[in-house]
Amino acid sequence: MESNQLYVIIFFFIIINLISTLSYSVKIVAIRTQKVSITYSIFNILVLFSRVSNGFLAPILANFIEKMLINNT
Repeated sequence: MESNQLYVIIFFFIIINLISTLSYSVKIVAIRTQKVSITYSIFNILVLFSRVSNGFLAPILANFIEKMLINNT
């Protein structure tokens, strides 16, 4: 059961960081398409999503690690 939870946490961590990394490609699109305001709005939405998601994921990961340390000792 705990290993499945770890896989779910790792999956969410990968998705969140992928969104955060890909959000920077929006700035390149802004230069190429000359639609700066729209692309920066999309960039801000993606960055806001990834940062808020990391804020929720960090306590879940810390809780999981604490439970693993308590169970293994």
